[in-house]
Amino acid sequence: MYFQPLDTNAKFRKYPSIKASMTDNAKTLRHGTAWDANYYAGTWRANAKTYQKATAALSSRYSTNSAYGQQLDRIIATWNLHKRFDKKYAAATYTPYKAYTIMKSSNHKIYSHIVNTRGGITSRSSKTYADQIVSIDMKGTKTSGAKTWYRVKAGTKKGWMTKGAVMHTSPLKANVIAAHNKLFKPAVRTQAKTADSSSSSTTNAVATSQAATSSQASSDESRTKETSKTDSSSTSSSQTAASSTATTASETTETED
Repeated sequence: MYFQPLDTNAKFRKYPSIKASMTDNAKTLRHGTAWDANYYAGTWRANAKTYQKATAALSSRYSTNSAYGQQLDRIIATWNLHKRFDKKYAAATYTPYKAYTIMKSSNHKIYSHIVNTRGGITSRSSKTYADQIVSIDMKGTKTSGAKTWYRVKAGTKKGWMTKGAVMHTSPLKANVIAAHNKLFKPAVRTQAKTADSSSSSTTNAVATSQAATSSQASSDESRTKETSKTDSSSTSSSQTAASSTATTASETTETED
C-alpha cells in the first residue's frame, strides 16, 4: 500500500502572546480532545516519569510525524530545558473554608500560592497586618513541608499563609474578636492601673514628707520653749546671787563702823 501526500487548507489558531499559546497547548494535552479526554494521557506527569516518555507519547498522535518525539528530545537536551523548567512540585488539595483568624506579630510572609506547589510564586511581608483580624476563604493541605495553609484577605489582596503564621482561627468571628480583646485590651487596663498606683504612691510620699516636716517643726518649737525656760531660770538665779552679795557687803560695812 502506498500513501500519497495530501495537502489540506486549514485554519490555525492565533494567540495574542506566547503565554496564551502555551497555556492553550497545556490545556489541550491535559483535557484531550472533544472525542477523548484521555487522548494525550501518555504525556501527563502521573504517566510519564521522564520527558522522553512524554515526547514519545506525542509521536504519531499530536503530530503525524513518527519522529516528532525524537526531534523534541534533541531540542530539550540542547537547551537544557528539562533542567530549567522540569521541577518537581508538591501536591496540594484545596477546599473552601470560611473563617477568621489573628495575624501573628512576627514578620511572616504572604504568598501568591502555597509554597513549592508551582513556579513563579511571589511573596510580601505581613508586618503591616500584625495583630489584626483577617478573613479566610480557602484552606490548602500540602503533602510535604508546612502542610496546612490558609488563604487570607490582608488589605485588598488575598494570599496564602501557613497555619503557624496565624492564631485563634475560628469559623465564628465573635470567638476571634473575644480572643483578640483578651490578648491586647488588658494591657491598656494594666497600664492605667499602674499609673493610678504610681499616682497614689506619689501622694502618700508627699503626705509622709509633710507629716515629717510638721513633726520636725513641733520638735524644734518644744526645744525653743525649753531653752527659753532655762534662760529665764538662769537669769533669776543670777539676780538672787547678786542680791545676796549686796546684802553681805552691807552687813560687813556696818560691822566695821
